Order: sequence, then structure tokens, then C-alpha cells
Amino acid sequence: MARLIKGPDLGAILAFCEEDPVERVFLEDVARRGLGRFSALEEAGRLHALCHVGANVVPSGRGTGAFADAARSGEPRMIVGEEAAVTELWDALHDDLPKPVDDRPGQPVYVLEEAPAAGDTALRPAALHDLD
Repeated sequence: MARLIKGPDLGAILAFCEEDPVERVFLEDVARRGLGRFSALEEAGRLHALCHVGANVVPSGRGTGAFADAARSGEPRMIVGEEAAVTELWDALHDDLPKPVDDRPGQPVYVLEEAPAAGDTALRPAALHDLD
């Protein structure tokens, strides 16, 4: 049976994000920077769902309806993420939150249609004088 965890440890979050690094890039970034308020579902010693609650709520994985209380208390402005995870959470929340201004099912959060054009990016290797 899955167990709800508030504030899962960084190692567990990173392991979860590693399973789908593109879809979970935002969650990983927030966790690495120590900025997130996370809840997770754990079963058999590993996370199978994770949710960041801030101004935006970002659910990922299976069973995200379990994060309804955490999301509700955060008074989210937006719920964003993989469509199935967002839908499952919204189904558990929709009676308690205002009607969405916009719903964009099927719209990817991050998408790259084609490779960027070759050219000068202004990027360069770091040098010692860049350090403070």
C-alpha cells in the first residue's frame, strides 16, 4: 500500500526524476535548489508519485489525487505537468478550487520541434576569473 510522505528526501526525489528526466526536469531543478515543498507517494521503498506545491502545483506519476489536500492548502494559481497526473489531481480538487481560466489538455509543457539553428550561442567555457 502506498504511503503519503511530506518532505521526501532529496535522494528519493532525484531517483524518481531520473525515471523520466524530460517530463520531470522542473521538479528536479526545484529540488536541487532546495526551493520545493514536496509531497510524495512511496511504495516498496521507492516513490511512484511526486508533487511540488507552490504558486504552481506540479504533480507527476501515478496516484496524484492523493496530493489534493497539499495542493488545496497551497491555493495554486496553476496546475501544470503531464496530462494524466494533472487530470487525476484535478479530479480530486475541482470542487474546492475556482474554475480554470484555461485548460490545455494535450499541450506539452516542454517541447522542441526541431534542433536550434547552428551559430554563435555566446556560450564559452568558464574561467577562473569568472569566480568571485
